[in-house]
Amino acid sequence: MKAENKWDKEEDYIFLKKWIECNLKTDENLGIDKAIYEKLPKVIMQENKSELIDLSFINLSNLSFGKVWMGHYLSHANLSGSKFLRTHFHHAVAVDTDFSGSFFERAQFIPFFSPNSNFENCVFKDCLAFGSGGNPKDNYSYNNFDNCNFKNIKMSGCDFSKSNFKNSNFDNAEIEDSKFEGAIFLNENLKNSLFNNCSFSSLEYDGVNDFITNINFSCFDNVKFINCNFQGVNIKSIKFLL
Repeated sequence: MKAENKWDKEEDYIFLKKWIECNLKTDENLGIDKAIYEKLPKVIMQENKSELIDLSFINLSNLSFGKVWMGHYLSHANLSGSKFLRTHFHHAVAVDTDFSGSFFERAQFIPFFSPNSNFENCVFKDCLAFGSGGNPKDNYSYNNFDNCNFKNIKMSGCDFSKSNFKNSNFDNAEIEDSKFEGAIFLNENLKNSLFNNCSFSSLEYDGVNDFITNINFSCFDNVKFINCNFQGVNIKSIKFLL
């Protein structure tokens, strides 16, 4: 049986989807108490042996989420066209997940692992999405947005500091009043994008080592940086006007 079919065929998954849909706005923990949690299907993460509720391949598109906990295993899920108002994605794993066309306001992603995911046409407003670790030598200190699609996004008032954006696409993105401090931008496509009043400055750690912002764009045709801060940034192999 295909993994995506489990939501229509397996009793535990059918129950879980109905339960989530009934508690998207009313309960911060989606109404999941200890007794229910123990019965739910889970994925054990190899890195730290933590357990995440298995929402892989689920279709939760075009829904409205309130201040609920979504720190689950969301890989290959369809969350497109949805609204996330103060939703918490702490510790979520969302590999190859479809968020396209969704609206995020005051949502939190601390930390967040979401490589190869689609955020095309999304709107981010006043969101916190920064890495939570303290040691810059530890990869788990960063949020992971590698190989993600941020084409046509609109972002304002957000903090994406200490995040990895390797090989991601920001084509035609409009971003203002946001932070990418200590972030990693390697081989990005920033064609036709706009960054207005944004900070890319590096961050100190323990007064000695730094979360140094690294920038190396693969494509930056017509990109505009207006009133942006690049203090302490490591910029490689590019020429652009600030």
